[in-house]
Amino acid sequence: VPEISLIVATGLALLCVGFLVYFLHHVPDSIRINNVIATIGRRALRQIEQRFPDPANGHTDAPGLQHATIPVRANCAGYVEVIDYQTLAEACEECGVRVRLALRPGDFVHTDTALFYVERPLPDDDADRLR
Repeated sequence: VPEISLIVATGLALLCVGFLVYFLHHVPDSIRINNVIATIGRRALRQIEQRFPDPANGHTDAPGLQHATIPVRANCAGYVEVIDYQTLAEACEECGVRVRLALRPGDFVHTDTALFYVERPLPDDDADRLR
């Protein structure tokens, strides 16, 4: 009976040493600056793809949007944080207008800067909704 317990204890001790060696190798490797930056980059690209899908598949303006020349201007200054394309598309459909965006997320906007351009003049309520 003591022989079996010694074999099991020796096996568990070797297993613990193996886990210790793995841990001591894994921790410095995971905090190496190259790995940290690569992980942050992969995470940022994944979030960009989720937040800003490219429904146009790389194409720029849709046909007919070159006539959208009436600017809708900002009411206040600040950074464009996020553009919710789905909500904007729904609001455009309800207002019966198409827009051509003039800014991207991350741009700083001053008061009276053109946010986007529309094809025809809009009532104030519709312009506020699109803003």
